[in-house]
Amino acid sequence: MIDLNFKNRVVLVTASSRGIGFAVARAFYEAGARVAICSRNQEELQKAIGKIENVNRDRIFGIRCDLSKIDECTQLIKEVENYFKKGVDILVNNSGGPPPMSVVDTSVEDWYSAIHQNLLSSVVISKLVYPGMVKQRFGRIIFLTSTLAKEPSGNMVLSNVTRAGVAAFSKTLSKEIPATSNITVNTILTGGCKTERFFSLLERQASQTGESVDKVLERLLKSVPVGYFSTPGEFAKTVLFLSSKDSSYLNGLALPIDGGTLKSVF
Repeated sequence: MIDLNFKNRVVLVTASSRGIGFAVARAFYEAGARVAICSRNQEELQKAIGKIENVNRDRIFGIRCDLSKIDECTQLIKEVENYFKKGVDILVNNSGGPPPMSVVDTSVEDWYSAIHQNLLSSVVISKLVYPGMVKQRFGRIIFLTSTLAKEPSGNMVLSNVTRAGVAAFSKTLSKEIPATSNITVNTILTGGCKTERFFSLLERQASQTGESVDKVLERLLKSVPVGYFSTPGEFAKTVLFLSSKDSSYLNGLALPIDGGTLKSVF
């Protein structure tokens, strides 16, 4: 039987006040972990904490952090370690997606913003927690990216490029871990999942094509072999498995959770 008991494990999930990040954080909390969440929005952060735990908050810690600001990423790790008096055991790198844009519409500022928020933040935070994982001889680092890293889409260039960069960094780090460290590093390529961003992209398509949102959803569902889009709660179950002791031989993966939508064989 797979052991999904994370009692006494310290888990950090970034960009976790809502959507997939929130669902992952709540799942870890319900599995016994001590969980740190972060968001740029203090009000959203407090709402998320309340949804996870209303009474006993000794296992949940929220920090306001703008992932596009590297100094705040550094402070984030310091605060988590100080609060729990322990290093991070499991890191789930998550970030909000950059806005849809075509190549010709992007500015240098758009690229700086996307690279800092969606790539560099994950690099910096991973490097900060990694030495502690090596020292304690256990660690799980999971990057939540997108299927766009593997099959780029038009008008999504900022996400295509930065998500692919995250996957490449993850694969590189997975090859550099000490053989006896019991650390694994994996990437999840997120497909369609019913989050606020997912529905905002549906609305954008609907405004461009003149269809209703329901019609766009119906059309897109035809490309999903399993016939439905995942929910954040269902998605979180895979993250917990990859973080468990029983997943110790799974390393360097770029695992699509997309219902079979990707067209490539590998």
